[in-house]
Amino acid sequence: MNRSFAVLVYTTQHMKIGGIESHLQEFCYWLSKKGAEIDLIVLNAEMQPETEEFYKKICRRFYAGKQKKTWLRVIWLFLVKVRLFGRRYNAVYTNGQGESILPFAKMFSPGTNWIHHYHQSCEPEDQLTWGKSYRRSLAQADLLIACSRSIAKKLSSSLNRPIEVIPCFSKEVSVKISDDLKGEKLKLGY
Repeated sequence: MNRSFAVLVYTTQHMKIGGIESHLQEFCYWLSKKGAEIDLIVLNAEMQPETEEFYKKICRRFYAGKQKKTWLRVIWLFLVKVRLFGRRYNAVYTNGQGESILPFAKMFSPGTNWIHHYHQSCEPEDQLTWGKSYRRSLAQADLLIACSRSIAKKLSSSLNRPIEVIPCFSKEVSVKISDDLKGEKLKLGY
């Protein structure tokens, strides 16, 4: 990848710690390491100061939304759009769940490859949380990625569309199993 490869990354939220949060850090780190220029927009940013510094260091531009009220977030996102007016991207990557995914992608990705990475369980209870706009974003993204094969099967069945699988990027985890758990079945994630 050469330096002219530009990616716009959008996530609905980034809390202090979590699975999507660690995935996003690793994803941006490796994109940067490969030479991509990253513009990162986080609609609801409640991250650690060192995490903000990390993104400022590896991203070309980093926009962290700190507004508490929805209407202020909408105005803030529009102002970010104005700042980025005329910029071209090779890909727009969205991550997270919510009604802002589709309007964001429509605002920023005309003529650009739009990739959405789905990180939820896709269980029936989870699907009940999908708003109308979010469901349409899952149907309309140029490429929809699930974080596991089992979730991809559920998602494909629910949406009647092909789903790619890329496991979540995360840091290496080391677990020492205590003697009293040996022989027990351990399930991590999905």
